Amino acid sequence: MVARRIDGRVEILLLNDKNYDDWMLPKGHVENGETLEETALREIEEETGAADCRIITKLGVCQRYREKTNEDKTIHFFLLIAESGEPTGKTEYDYMQTKWFPLNDLPAIYLPEEEKIIRDNLELITNKIG
Repeated sequence: MVARRIDGRVEILLLNDKNYDDWMLPKGHVENGETLEETALREIEEETGAADCRIITKLGVCQRYREKTNEDKTIHFFLLIAESGEPTGKTEYDYMQTKWFPLNDLPAIYLPEEEKIIRDNLELITNKIG
């Protein structure tokens, strides 16, 4: 998750499919030879256009069963900050969009485990984003 502090408030960058109302955290698959941290940085850039990010800390791990592919997935969440400038908003798919939301006023989150990661780490996120 990419976060920033603007005028004293913490915001996080979310993305969504323009055809739906709910939002999600960027995430993706580990490629051969990649560390989890390298995957996080690459996926954030691919999905949100946020380049030159720095990982602050790991936020947690969750397990999720994906019925469509009949597989268990392990998702690792990291807190990142963009080091230079703003995300472009350019995503890898035309039907996706990105937007900053205040941490204390988030929209509906698509996956319950993502909402839990955010909720469980509110204080940590607020304290780490300077």
